Amino acid sequence: MLSRYWLRGRRRGGRRDGETQRIYVDRYTSVEVALAAAVLVLALADVALTAIHLAHGGEELNPLLAAVLERAGVAGLAAVRMAVSGLALAVLLLHVRWPLARHGLVGLCTLHVALLGWHAVVAFDRTIV
Repeated sequence: MLSRYWLRGRRRGGRRDGETQRIYVDRYTSVEVALAAAVLVLALADVALTAIHLAHGGEELNPLLAAVLERAGVAGLAAVRMAVSGLALAVLLLHVRWPLARHGLVGLCTLHVALLGWHAVVAFDRTIV
């Protein structure tokens, strides 16, 4: 994750020759940084589009988030969604050189793209009706 060495640390790979997986690093590759930034931007877009959807009479389909929406409003919903995405992203970045975590990071990005696709379908359906 972020340490005091994340901008100037030297550890980009393993300490010994041949160590490439199941290691912790101080610095991330440009692909890893791009995926993490994409997840954050897509999560923010998802929150914004959800708020627009709710303002037009839509409903939250996730029962846990619907309960948060009922108790804390749209701001609470946005805070919880960003916290969950941020926490998942932090854990995945910490273990990014582990095969399952790398697939998880790509999967999280793909999941957010699918959510934005769902928002597009809902918005298109709303304009037709």
